[in-house]
Amino acid sequence: MEWGVDYIEIVNDDSQPENVFDQESYDFCMGHKGEIGMLTGTDMHKPDGLLGGGVHGWTLLNLKEFTEEALLEELRRGRTKILYSKEPYADLGNHK
Repeated sequence: MEWGVDYIEIVNDDSQPENVFDQESYDFCMGHKGEIGMLTGTDMHKPDGLLGGGVHGWTLLNLKEFTEEALLEELRRGRTKILYSKEPYADLGNHK
């Protein structure tokens, strides 16, 4: 795209619950498939401190090996999918 943007963050879990999923950006990406991809973000520093109540979104990649090179290659090829849950997932285990 003319802005040089490769991806747009569709889910941001440190938003107020009503703003976690960005429908406008999702629709834009769907209308420009193959030109711009979608990502999710948690901005998680403390799981119980997320404004949305937990994690709502995950960025999915099909990696054959778990390396930086493989991850970057999938991103360069634009092969991401997102998983979104309206209900938050809160893993309040022992995090440091």
